[in-house]
Amino acid sequence: RAHGRDAAHNAKFHFRRHMAPPDGAEPNPDGTEEMTIHEILCGKGDYFPGLIPLIEAYLESVGCDAETEETMHAYLELIRARAAGELQTPAQWMRNLIAEHPEYKHDSIIPQAVAADLVRACVDVAEGRRHEPGLLGGHRIAELRTDDAWYVPLRRELPDAR
Repeated sequence: RAHGRDAAHNAKFHFRRHMAPPDGAEPNPDGTEEMTIHEILCGKGDYFPGLIPLIEAYLESVGCDAETEETMHAYLELIRARAAGELQTPAQWMRNLIAEHPEYKHDSIIPQAVAADLVRACVDVAEGRRHEPGLLGGHRIAELRTDDAWYVPLRRELPDAR
């Protein structure tokens, strides 16, 4: 199921119904149920709270510092928005980039120029030179800078790989 097109939005996956043993006489406390990725992450009904609320509760219970909590919230929101279909998944973004390329003939054959442009676009996004709101929403990747990088020698010699 996971390998199907747009599975992150449309497919259902077997996932455990309860995160903890349920109260009462549940006939199958370890049972699974089919859920969308959004339901797995955000919750389903009054019996399954979802993984994101569980992570947020954990961060609160351990007294997470504000900076880490803010960073985690941003990542969780990005994941939630992708699961909800509000943002494209990386696979959707790449498919759209290929489909819109002027050299692609919609014949499932990716010309070298299209592949090169795709790789360049992926690198530019990853290194912060290209912002893609459909993929990242309001999140921005800080541009990778090499002008302040420096050589850091290893503290010890590596053994010979023989």
